[in-house]
Amino acid sequence: MENFQLNPIICISGYPVSFWGLRLVCSEGLADGGNHFGNVSKTGAGPQGVIALKEVAIVNIAVQGGNFNGLMGYAAGPSWTGGGQDYLGHVPFKSADSAFRYLEQYFRLCACPDALVSLMAHGVDFIPPCDESKCT
Repeated sequence: MENFQLNPIICISGYPVSFWGLRLVCSEGLADGGNHFGNVSKTGAGPQGVIALKEVAIVNIAVQGGNFNGLMGYAAGPSWTGGGQDYLGHVPFKSADSAFRYLEQYFRLCACPDALVSLMAHGVDFIPPCDESKCT
């Protein structure tokens, strides 16, 4: 099991076309751990608002009393957006707004500079920009 802490900051990266990365830092690709927590799907090749998570995120939710694996629609493994073998499961939320509202119950969210426009375009207007001292 990976290390985790309560209410960690998730830096939302917007670079890829089909999903937002849920990262430790604002970066592209695998730099600094890549999508450390998982991803949330955008519209495009599939439905938006699907949250696909890794163990560290699922454990953090469980420690705070949530049950990601018990949500309606939960399926084991990565979603249509991809992810490696370390993606434990995914849940469709039907909208990006609903997906990020769920995540904000368990994490402090911030938007990386490359995600701000695409989040707004998908109706997500409540996530503040990342503070560069926390997510660089």
